[in-house]
Amino acid sequence: MRRTWTWTWTVVLLCIGASCDRAKPQPIASSNPPSSAIPRAPADAAAKTAAPSDAPPAPAPKPPDPIASLFRVAYSPSETLPDKMRRRIRAALKDKSRAPIALHHIIDIPLPDGSREVFAIYEYGTYEDCLAKYPNRQIGRENCVGELAQIGDMEKSEAAHELRLKPVRLNRDCLAVGAVHAVFARPVPGTPPDTGGSLSVTSTPFTEAECHIDRYDRVLVADIDGDHALELYVDFTSFHDKIDTIRDIFPSIPQLESSWKRHLYILSGTDISSTELEAAIGGIEGVGELAHEELVALRDVDGDGHLDVVRTELSYCHGTYHHGIGEPCENLETRNRTVHVYDPSNDTYKEGVPLENVVAARAAAAEQAAPKSVEPTEPTAAAPTEPTTAAPTEPAVPTTPTPATTPANAVHATTAQPTTAGSATHP
Repeated sequence: MRRTWTWTWTVVLLCIGASCDRAKPQPIASSNPPSSAIPRAPADAAAKTAAPSDAPPAPAPKPPDPIASLFRVAYSPSETLPDKMRRRIRAALKDKSRAPIALHHIIDIPLPDGSREVFAIYEYGTYEDCLAKYPNRQIGRENCVGELAQIGDMEKSEAAHELRLKPVRLNRDCLAVGAVHAVFARPVPGTPPDTGGSLSVTSTPFTEAECHIDRYDRVLVADIDGDHALELYVDFTSFHDKIDTIRDIFPSIPQLESSWKRHLYILSGTDISSTELEAAIGGIEGVGELAHEELVALRDVDGDGHLDVVRTELSYCHGTYHHGIGEPCENLETRNRTVHVYDPSNDTYKEGVPLENVVAARAAAAEQAAPKSVEPTEPTAAAPTEPTTAAPTEPAVPTTPTPATTPANAVHATTAQPTTAGSATHP
């Protein structure tokens, strides 16, 4: 196909002389009467009829971060760490890679005693690291370049009316990433302040990161779990290249696609190599891009005073994309939620369970712990009893005592009759 190029010339007029002097603008001739001759309206009326300003509107205030706003103190990345301290941290990480190491998302926390605590993300190129393992770069390139694959060349295929392929290298410029925690002691006398004192460094790799880092959705430092120590919170999205086929346009045409994943790490601030939580938030396969959503919330679900991690399920309809960005096929409120409950005894988060299970268990425990209340009963009056009278006794028949068997002072015994309750019994 022959292309015809059209050149467009733009003429730029240059101002020469006093007419272009911005510092001394020239007056513009006008046929209008002088301002002193124009009757002036009251100040309030002039304010109402004034022309709108050409200044751009003030930007809308940025909404508060839904995670950082939960904490009294939360630290976000800044650029306050001196270059000399950055170089010292990178030098301490030289055992991680033979390739140059970069630091970003640096969170610098100066402490009252003059020391500094630093959290950061480190990264290096896996290709350069691989090359350094071989005696020369030529041999290294043969072994370190990405996988060679064939994909459809759509432009040539349409022109030739037949399938044409072109070679591509998959996952060539991959990055290895991780987190680093550095503590600079107070500088000794005579040491420049921007160098810092003695340095201790711990680090951990993000083993679940894919080849390419698309974005960091959130990086902050705060007391996430409420144990009175700092934690590093990192939420990022990564992807790797893959080959899939198109069946809608041309049968079985290979094309370059991506596999997107999003991960959350919560790392202990006292020992960053100790991972309190590593959770896969979600992912998609295809040509779309994993759009940002607030899929993580911190709530005290079980009521123990520590914040738990609640993940909302990432749900995408297969093949549903909008301008290359995957669209959720369900509302956030209707998706499944998983909660990772914090375990204070082990300073870690438990395996995820359905949110409704934890909520139901908490409600059952609260119901069981509640004191049992006795329902009040109506007072009952004692049933009236019929008055009882003693049965009349027959009068004793006088008998003539026998002197030989009965003494003169003897008392005759009588059989006592039953008495009602509470009455006295007399002999």
